[in-house]
Amino acid sequence: MSDIAQAATVNIVLADFANNDAGGKGNIIGAGITLVGFDFQQGVTSKFAIWISVRIPIEFCPAEFPLEMAIVDADDNLVSLPGPAGESQPLRIAQIVSVERPNVQVPAALRDHVGGQIQFVFDFNNGLPLAPNGRYEVRVRLDGDDSRTWKYSFAVVGQAPGPVVG
Repeated sequence: MSDIAQAATVNIVLADFANNDAGGKGNIIGAGITLVGFDFQQGVTSKFAIWISVRIPIEFCPAEFPLEMAIVDADDNLVSLPGPAGESQPLRIAQIVSVERPNVQVPAALRDHVGGQIQFVFDFNNGLPLAPNGRYEVRVRLDGDDSRTWKYSFAVVGQAPGPVVG
């Protein structure tokens, strides 16, 4: 069990668009979607973004730890995407992240309310080849701690095109 994972606050937001500006603030448009459209002509979802914010208490700062984001299907299997050479690759992204101590003097009375924070955007501007009418979940883990996972559920909606007449 990781102290950082147990003390962290993680927010996951699906949106039509998201980015982080130079000042470190997240800019999110169409936040909170739970239904992602599907384009049958292209065979992919509509574009969407995943915005993740991780905040840890100030007493852990500065800190480095692994962050993992994955998308799983309704059967709890990692979603797979076609790779560059045609082979299938699981949609799981992991990296070591650094959270710095806030660069301000924090009064003792506010220490419980201030922490280090880092934000990530995973932009799927070209959509993903997920199954229409499928259920999915974004999962985030910190510091390799399997006992604490943050989740965000969503579905891909779309109906198969009807028959062509004429």
